[in-house]
Amino acid sequence: GDLLLGFTDGITEAADAAGHLFGEDHVRGLLAGRAKLDAEEVCRDLMSSVGAHHGGQAFDDDVCVVAVAFNADP
Repeated sequence: GDLLLGFTDGITEAADAAGHLFGEDHVRGLLAGRAKLDAEEVCRDLMSSVGAHHGGQAFDDDVCVVAVAFNADP
């Protein structure tokens, strides 16, 4: 039931119109309560949230998310 999440700084440094960065706390908050999602859903939700925060504009930096879900059940 564990999830390994990696992302580039373009995720945390994506700014809204007022210049507020998305930040690591926002990533952690987004992941809270999403333990049952699979890796693809986590990536999709994170990218959607970052895009909305950034106002749907083209990103100023590289943006990459990688998630690996571990399931102990056979």
